[in-house]
Amino acid sequence: MEGTRKRSKRSLCVAIAALSLLETGTALSQEAPVARAAPTTSAKLEEVFVTARRREENAQTVPISISAFSEAELQRHAFNGTAELTQLTPGLRFVSAGGGNNTSIQLRGQSRLPIGESPGAVAVYFNEVPLQNEAQLVPTFDIANIQVLKGPQGTLFGRNTTAGAVLITPKEPGFKTEGYANVGFGNYGFKNYEGGVTLPLVDERLSLRLAGQIRRQDGYTKNLSGGGDFDDSHNNSLRATLLWNVTDTISNLTMVDSFKEDIAGAAAFFIRVYPTGILRNPFFASVADCSQGGPFNPVPCSGFNPGRDLDDAFAQQQAHDRAAAYNTPLSQRRDIFGITNRSTFQFGDFTLKNILGYRTTDVKLVSDGDASLLPQVLETRQFQSNKQYSDELQLQGKLSDNINFTVGAFYLRSTPNKTAGQRSDSFFQQGTWGSEYYHSTTKAAFGQADFNLGDLVEGLSLTAGARYTWDRIELCSLSSPGNTLDPAVSPSGCDSYAGTPPAFPASSQINSESKAPTWTLSLNYQINDSVFAYLTNRRGYRQGGNNGRRFATPGTTQNPPCPALGDLCRDIRRYQSYDPEYVTDYELGTKVDWKIGDVGGRFNIDVFRSQYSDLQSVGLVNGLISPADPGLPPFGVIIYNGGKITVTGVDLEAMVALTPNLQLSVNGSYFHAKQDSIGSLQIDGVTPGTSIIGTSPKWSYNADVRYILPVAPAQTQLAVSANYFWQDTVGPNPDQRLDSYGLLGGRLEANEIAGSKVSVGFYIKNALNKEYYYAFANGVPDFGFVSGFRGPPRTYGIDATFRF
Repeated sequence: MEGTRKRSKRSLCVAIAALSLLETGTALSQEAPVARAAPTTSAKLEEVFVTARRREENAQTVPISISAFSEAELQRHAFNGTAELTQLTPGLRFVSAGGGNNTSIQLRGQSRLPIGESPGAVAVYFNEVPLQNEAQLVPTFDIANIQVLKGPQGTLFGRNTTAGAVLITPKEPGFKTEGYANVGFGNYGFKNYEGGVTLPLVDERLSLRLAGQIRRQDGYTKNLSGGGDFDDSHNNSLRATLLWNVTDTISNLTMVDSFKEDIAGAAAFFIRVYPTGILRNPFFASVADCSQGGPFNPVPCSGFNPGRDLDDAFAQQQAHDRAAAYNTPLSQRRDIFGITNRSTFQFGDFTLKNILGYRTTDVKLVSDGDASLLPQVLETRQFQSNKQYSDELQLQGKLSDNINFTVGAFYLRSTPNKTAGQRSDSFFQQGTWGSEYYHSTTKAAFGQADFNLGDLVEGLSLTAGARYTWDRIELCSLSSPGNTLDPAVSPSGCDSYAGTPPAFPASSQINSESKAPTWTLSLNYQINDSVFAYLTNRRGYRQGGNNGRRFATPGTTQNPPCPALGDLCRDIRRYQSYDPEYVTDYELGTKVDWKIGDVGGRFNIDVFRSQYSDLQSVGLVNGLISPADPGLPPFGVIIYNGGKITVTGVDLEAMVALTPNLQLSVNGSYFHAKQDSIGSLQIDGVTPGTSIIGTSPKWSYNADVRYILPVAPAQTQLAVSANYFWQDTVGPNPDQRLDSYGLLGGRLEANEIAGSKVSVGFYIKNALNKEYYYAFANGVPDFGFVSGFRGPPRTYGIDATFRF
């Protein structure tokens, strides 16, 4: 594995060195705007237009590290959803914890912590509206483009974006009848039916676009315990968009979208099992070794017992190629609904825009992080339901030929929508039902301006922006041993029950507030038509919050001795709330378009340094409090402020069009994190959990080649492409590590067959059938094992598209 890593690093370095030796030349010719440069019929690259600063701009003149993908490029990679951005954007990862639904986006080492309503470090915007945590895996059909903005977006996308933002832009209706229909079939019973159509209703005034998708796939992980196989797909999506040009200067766009998913969910597998850990503790030993009697298995056993012995459970899994067995049937259901209304008013050089969003999310999840038939280890039943209102008012315009500006205000309110709750059946917290209802409010005012300093130095400009954000979180928390809260208490009932003794001694209402200024300051230099350079300083902020369940029971408020609880308890009241996290970021980058003779290309590179203070991290307290104590946090996990971290890295994007029919590209990322200081966690002996160190791969890259045959037999364009993605190991130490892996894929296309509007593509993904883990289910070896989610095996298929 080490040799493979060294060879991969050498390959990346050779590619970077070869491209960096090329001299810059005149600007490349311009074509119609797309979301990312794509192969053309001449040795040139198209312009790339993005909305990273809330207006359409050429990506080569924007002082942000950006990866952007057009509809054509997404189709060429057989793109199945936002999670696959991992393979298209080196340095970006979609990670999970506990269950496949508990997914967050990780960039530059930062991600959402897997507890409660912890905000993400990377915000996801759909049609300019931020998405809730549980709704970030949105369907990606009928999409105009996807953009990944790297680094803190402290001004224009400033809601907790300490690491970046993902912008998903669906197609909007125009005033020409057009559309497409796509059908696809593949192995594991894969079926995909989707399409979209624009229907002009009133010439240049009223137009409607309708789109939908149906996707099915059998599970590719066999279920040894009976029932449907795991890692399956079963979802339906609909979207309707109405564009109304009220006048020549006033327009309104309303979009309604719906997504329903009903699947078994992602299967977890043991990665490693250890001879020590909490499960080997004498009190729990019967879970790990059923030959010993104990509270969980009072009768000793002998022989092979995968349902009562950790080692036997691991052996059962190892005996099969790709199979899992669970004592509890897994399931995952998501129901997401959204309405977006965007009103635009133009007057002279000014544009006033209001973006109103309403979104609801309902999730029901049953997961099993121990990946086995073992009962009461890491099983979770979770029901979540929330609704979100947001509104953003923007004013854009020009104060003079040298000053462009954007100012605005933002409001977001998230509240419980229905009865919700979770139950953890684990060796340290048995049969505890709880409800955590969050009411969160965010308010912000922002402004950003671009100043043309060409009178001082030709091509020089300055970008300056500031934002001030106010956050408030109200938490009503209930917990009770056994089935007292089954079914869970409603949001209004929580307010009545909170703090009522003796049934709910750890239940209460907890509020927290935080506020902070953030900013962007960038010096930009358009050296010539082909070369752009920038130096950026940004400030990011992630709101503080609360750890659920009031730490007010004897087990959470007393230091030893604590005889009634077996001398386990510690005073953890200092961790009831946690403070905001801050990041100060510096980025130096250059973007170059070049042309030498008939060969053209693009070379973008940036280096960054990010300093985090009051870093929000995860800690484990389950070993310090009795498992029977109702004040024990869910799964024994808390968020705390873990000190200071410095992150440095490099992003690279290089493309070259060698001939009118042949294009190559290499994208890479390097990441390094260093602990500068440690927070107060170790004072109480709490075990540190997931940290920013080791959570991102040190190296990752992808390479892509596309060739269009110079002849078109029977008036049919034939094209072939291949892509390879490689990611370094992930994890701070050998016990908390996901191995490196590389994935090879390709596609053969027959476009506009016989001059028609029908195109057909054959694709293969993970062609070498690589076995790899992309995320942890349980990444804490203190339990006695670590488990994770495996990536898909080799998949292949065919799709046909008709455009009209």
